[in-house]
Amino acid sequence: MNQLNTEKRVTIGSLSIDPSLEALVREEIMPGLGLDAEDFWNSFSQILNDLTTVSYTHLRAHET
Repeated sequence: MNQLNTEKRVTIGSLSIDPSLEALVREEIMPGLGLDAEDFWNSFSQILNDLTTVSYTHLRAHET
């Protein structure tokens, strides 16, 4: 099983990203879409934070 290499990570905003994934997004995906990779990661981070808050709220509601 592949183990997550946490030593070599790229940090963008609150995200810690595998360098291969970051390079793929920055070099291959974003240029074809005409988008900025850093904007993408910051938006993705915000979406994850929003969903985490919603999920946590729903979990707390089910506990009571």
